[in-house]
This record gives sequence, C-alpha cells and structure tokens, in this order.
Amino acid sequence: MEDMFFGASPKIFERAKMLRNNQTTEEQIFWNAVKGNQLGFKFRRQHPLASYVVDFYVHSLRLVIEIDGVNHNSADHREKDILRDSHLMELGIKVLRFTNFEISSELSEVLKRVNEEIELRK
Repeated sequence: MEDMFFGASPKIFERAKMLRNNQTTEEQIFWNAVKGNQLGFKFRRQHPLASYVVDFYVHSLRLVIEIDGVNHNSADHREKDILRDSHLMELGIKVLRFTNFEISSELSEVLKRVNEEIELRK
C-alpha cells in the first residue's frame, strides 16, 4: 500500500494519538457520522500526514476534512492554514474545511458537501 503518512515523524504520531484521545465535541459529532464506512469510505481521525495531524483523512481518495474552531479565525492561524493546505495540495490531497458551527448546526449540509467531493474524487 502506498505510504499513507507521507513521512510523518514519530513525534507527529504521538501528537495524533494525543489528539484522538482529546477530540473536540465537533470532531466527535463528525466522527460519529462517518465512522464505520457510513459514507462508503474509511475515514481516519487525527491522522499523521507529512508534518501535520489532519482531523480526518480518506486515504483512498486523498481527501482531508478539517474542522476549524474559533482559533482558526485569527489572521496568523488563517495564514498557517493556507500554507498547510497548499503543501497538502502539492501532495495531491484535497482539503475541505468546515467550522465548528457548521458541524454543530448544519451537519446534513456538511455531509452533503463531503459526499459531493467523494463523488468527484472516486
């Protein structure tokens, strides 16, 4: 199987494990909606990928789902997100971003958008 971690270091794996054990409410809501191949693909949560830990990853589609909390609203954090997304895009990975509000209030719309991207990437 092709490397699904893109050279992630042991430190990144440790961070991923810690984050899996400390999911946000919104990450748990999304996880409950996609775990167990509910959308027809295996989603991995808090997945090590290169020098990052992504919230959710579908390796067979090279699709990342990020759930952004309020800390992503700062200019500094937005800039880091743009750089991170650009790097992942260079690896052939598509990144979809959703806010905590979208997950908690508009989950069906989020899942619709995820399903649309899945159809495009099949």
